[in-house]
Amino acid sequence: MRKKTDQHITEEILHALLWDARMSLASLTVDCDDGTVTLQGEVDNSFKKWSAEQTAGRIDGVRIVANAISVKPKQQQKDSAIAQNIEKTLTLDTRLDNTEIKYSVQQGRVTLRGKVRSLFQKIAAEETCRWVRGVTDVKNKLIVNDLINNAGEEMMHELQRRFSRDHLLKDCEVRVSISNRVVLLTGKVLHNEQRIQAEAMASQLANVAFVDNQLAVKT
Repeated sequence: MRKKTDQHITEEILHALLWDARMSLASLTVDCDDGTVTLQGEVDNSFKKWSAEQTAGRIDGVRIVANAISVKPKQQQKDSAIAQNIEKTLTLDTRLDNTEIKYSVQQGRVTLRGKVRSLFQKIAAEETCRWVRGVTDVKNKLIVNDLINNAGEEMMHELQRRFSRDHLLKDCEVRVSISNRVVLLTGKVLHNEQRIQAEAMASQLANVAFVDNQLAVKT
């Protein structure tokens, strides 16, 4: 397979961002150097910054995304107003049932603390906070509860079964090891989208506290 040029990767990212409904009215620039992508520019909320990184990371040929996008809300919000909206958002998000989430807001920057039942909930809490008007950044310090003791081998086999049934990953060389609820992914995949899919699936597995994604994309 012929290796993509940096210019080709840049063009594909810009095209993907242009057609991404989440990125409406965003003014961004993209630079690519040997597969390392740097995103710059301004957006009006934290979720757009996060979304741009996710969109760029899914483009074939991308190895690393450095997100230097700055967040400048259209209207400045008081921290007290942001906190009230976060409270409502977290309460209404059904993905976050049975969690103990605490938060603080300082100059638009949100810090999450407390306990959740899965890595999936930890990621969901951060994602939903990034939607809140006035939020410029989210620091996620949530802790995943240990719900199942000594289940590392069972978790590993379950994740391997899931990979074998997934249309993107069933033919990939993904190796899984789990220690102290940390999932280590190693091996090689054909596309960056497969690398992202493997990490997403691992994060959704019950009792996982962290995913160390060391999958390499074949060149």
